Amino acid sequence: MSELWQASRVIFALGVALTLCAHLVFRAWSPLVSNFQGRRVRTGYGVYVAAWALAPAAVLALMGGPGFLIVVLGFAVPGFLDDVFGAHGAGGFGGHLKALVRQGRVTTGLIKALTGGAASLAAVMLLDGQTGARWYNVAAGAAVIALCANFINLLDLRPGRAGWVSVALWLAAMAAARAEPLLLLTGPAFLCELALLPADSRGRWIMGDSGSNVLGALIGLVIVAGMPPWARWAALAVLLAVHVFAERRSISRTIEAIPALRWLDSRLGVR
Repeated sequence: MSELWQASRVIFALGVALTLCAHLVFRAWSPLVSNFQGRRVRTGYGVYVAAWALAPAAVLALMGGPGFLIVVLGFAVPGFLDDVFGAHGAGGFGGHLKALVRQGRVTTGLIKALTGGAASLAAVMLLDGQTGARWYNVAAGAAVIALCANFINLLDLRPGRAGWVSVALWLAAMAAARAEPLLLLTGPAFLCELALLPADSRGRWIMGDSGSNVLGALIGLVIVAGMPPWARWAALAVLLAVHVFAERRSISRTIEAIPALRWLDSRLGVR
């Protein structure tokens, strides 16, 4: 049994403690927002997901591997701040840059993007440092983590969509990576999301950036840490194409316009 598996009891105990803390934060700080139906629901339940991502990452950091912890904190903290204080009207990364250039306004979304990008780069430098990876592979790995995080965030516009897609992508990435330690490091967060998904799918609350960014970043970490370099380049090409498309067109409208995607999307939650 590996050292990581032996640490599973500590991870569970820490996860329970962090969940209690997350509950206090969620009840005190999560705002009420209007969902796509115009109903007022709480957003930011992703703090529970972040708690179960933070627990194994913290244990790994104590064992000498801080990369995962850097990524979780780098996406969870600014993500929750964006859930609580963000205006959500900038319209993608391009919109955040326009707000900075034209209005001199630093949005919480821009802070989130810069913090997440820096955390991704630092984590990949630590992960690839022992293998002597080329700088362009490091840059590609950081981009994959950051873009994966934002991709899941882009899907968090309808009940259940971001949650079910992230779980499916994580399962596919884990099957391809076949790395046992990554299961223990990333699995608790996705199990937590599965437990919370029924209420999300019924439109009772919204995951928010605090959860969607973390889940996406964990998928990116599985790709970077568990697969060969060519896999991160393939993932990067797909992610770049999706983000270029999303900057120009609405993902939700595109899904509605394609019958097969509309049918599949309707099975993920209320519409």
